[in-house]
Amino acid sequence: MPKLEQSRPPYVQICDHYKSLITRGDLSPGDPIPTLRKIAEEWGVSQVTASKAVNLLQDEGHVKIGGPGLRTVVVDPKTVNRNGHDRAKSVRRTGRIYTPGEYAKIQTAEIVNAPDHVADALGDSSPKLLVTERILEGSWGYVEQQTGKKATRGRDQISTRLATAEDAQMLGIELPAAVKVSTTFLWTDDGFVVEYGVSVAGAGRESTYDYTLSDDDE
Repeated sequence: MPKLEQSRPPYVQICDHYKSLITRGDLSPGDPIPTLRKIAEEWGVSQVTASKAVNLLQDEGHVKIGGPGLRTVVVDPKTVNRNGHDRAKSVRRTGRIYTPGEYAKIQTAEIVNAPDHVADALGDSSPKLLVTERILEGSWGYVEQQTGKKATRGRDQISTRLATAEDAQMLGIELPAAVKVSTTFLWTDDGFVVEYGVSVAGAGRESTYDYTLSDDDE
């Protein structure tokens, strides 16, 4: 049985253990991780704790549900395109918006006149993010810190279109090609828009949505 330290939450230690196996290559993309029951037995914890560890692995983009028999399997980070909800959960749980191997490259940062559809979404909000440096918690996490307003609901709108020349250059793809466009809105309870973000992904990037069902969904 692996030995747990007293200084850190057990589910974090379990998560770190499997992250280590993935990083070293002991677990490859497509390989299943043990079931919740096996994790609980191996580590001497409850299945609730085991579930928290696996959820954290999933929030950080290391695993997904989708193997044979709906097993939880290791993902190839190059093929994953996380939605706004995934990123929000990652920030809430880990304080970081990026998963290992994932990054954002900010090309420019300046004040510009917003297109009508962006201005309509943001209203009078104008975050002054004028440096081209990575923001580990994401732009909306930074806006939360600066304004004291916390995002409580969001919406992802997903569509497809033909790639532009700029898309092709940024993504390293050849034209003609199709791209997926994801627009994310994050609001506070009082309607303040914390983020209006648009991301573009090329072929080979999949989006996975995991959810629970209850009687209220009927």
